[in-house]
Amino acid sequence: MYEMITPFGANFELVHQEASDIEMRFFLISRTKSAICPKCQQVSTRRHSRTKRQIKDLPIVQKEVIYHIQLTKWFCETSSCTSKIFTEQLTECPAYQRFTIRAMDFLRQLAFKMNCVQASNLSRNLKLPVSHDTLLRLIYKTPTPQMTSPFPCD
Repeated sequence: MYEMITPFGANFELVHQEASDIEMRFFLISRTKSAICPKCQQVSTRRHSRTKRQIKDLPIVQKEVIYHIQLTKWFCETSSCTSKIFTEQLTECPAYQRFTIRAMDFLRQLAFKMNCVQASNLSRNLKLPVSHDTLLRLIYKTPTPQMTSPFPCD
């Protein structure tokens, strides 16, 4: 099997791929030997189990792209840590998110450029389907830049 460049880096092995007329699915397994606990920032090497995540990315050749990723759960070995078990973190996709960061950035740009119903319809046509409610949540979560007045206050 050929080597594939994914947004998830070299610690993932491509074990299977499927392609149809409408979508491409990539099945990846994490091969990390250790992970950092998100609470106490200590390295753990003791495995607990595995879990799966399904993450959507930007389309390829007018096909929806879905990654099925098998991640490792780890025991936190620090006795004072409140997190006894944690899942390894993906830098390309924050916890509990279903889209990669680059896909979310693209959807955010769509949502700000037109109303969310239109953006939802366009995203569906671009093979990155998402509801208008999800786009509204994206807008609400976007931090607003702090503006300073160009006029001095005396």
